[in-house]
Amino acid sequence: MRTPLHTVALERESVAREAMNAWYRYAGDPSHPLQPQWQALTNRQGFLDLAEALVGNFIVCAVCDPLPGTRQILNSPTNEEPFAQRTRSLLPWALDNH
Repeated sequence: MRTPLHTVALERESVAREAMNAWYRYAGDPSHPLQPQWQALTNRQGFLDLAEALVGNFIVCAVCDPLPGTRQILNSPTNEEPFAQRTRSLLPWALDNH
């Protein structure tokens, strides 16, 4: 199940949309070995809403311990995944080149 799930989260919209459509095919195919698991996922509206958001958007998320009274700035190296050259244009901020 990992590959079709990752495809929705990581690939361009047309590829992600096709992968998401495949989830429904798997869920409706009693001969598919993971049909019950796909059916369970496609029956969860919250999960589908998240998947739909991922199809057309690139979401960057980080979880940090709160430090009251302290401003936290997170930095990710731009020369490593997921911010490789092919994904840099998807970032909502300008990247420094130094």
